[in-house]
Amino acid sequence: MEILCPHCGHAELDAFELIDVNELHDDFVCVNCEQAFAACIRNCIRCDFEQALTWRVDSVPVPIAALPCGQCGHIELRPYALDDE
Repeated sequence: MEILCPHCGHAELDAFELIDVNELHDDFVCVNCEQAFAACIRNCIRCDFEQALTWRVDSVPVPIAALPCGQCGHIELRPYALDDE
């Protein structure tokens, strides 16, 4: 999984998949520009699409589960969302 710095666009690989999925991590520091940022590896419960989302630490959306899947658009926070689709 590739993690992109939201400041400079530098890509880092999570080659060993050590980052917990569906959890916000706000302790990343870019090795290129040395700026802090937050990241979340999201795994959609509907289509199983996995994506890396990154933000500057001062602009993290809350809650993360309210963001739509980048592939199918599913929003995990909607009650009974899987029943209607």
